[in-house]
Amino acid sequence: MKINFRFFIFLFFAVVFIGGKPIESSLSTQEKEEIIIAHNKWRSEVKVKDIQWSDELAAEAQKWANYLAKKGCRMKHSHSKNGENIYWSDYASTPKEVVDEWASEKKYYRGGKIKSSKVSKYGHYTQVVWHSTTFVGCGRAKCKNGEEIWVCTYAPAGNYLGERAY
Repeated sequence: MKINFRFFIFLFFAVVFIGGKPIESSLSTQEKEEIIIAHNKWRSEVKVKDIQWSDELAAEAQKWANYLAKKGCRMKHSHSKNGENIYWSDYASTPKEVVDEWASEKKYYRGGKIKSSKVSKYGHYTQVVWHSTTFVGCGRAKCKNGEEIWVCTYAPAGNYLGERAY
């Protein structure tokens, strides 16, 4: 079988140069660590395994945060196959503030099965502590008016109706 060397050279350059630079999270290494620490604090309270950082999920989250920022910081879910929490602020927030805000919904969750009529009250919290979620990646984008929007993407997703968070 004769191999076309030119084809492989073309393919290499197409992947490297046309593919473009992958999207990276806007968060610093320290902010990423703070996100993980904040998540794992809440997760340890309900005795579920620690969550880990994922650069792939962070790229997905950053892409969506960038899109939302261009649309005026509207809070709208991407409807990806992964779980997702969104946070909006009119000031510079810390990772701990973001995660703690989602976790503040804990007061509405009584540990039962997820119900469609209640998930809007506690769904951010239950995604933070979802028992089978093992990875998270987050991004932050600035809007034109100085506001910011945060997106965290989770895998595997949580908040399945009829299941318990932990």
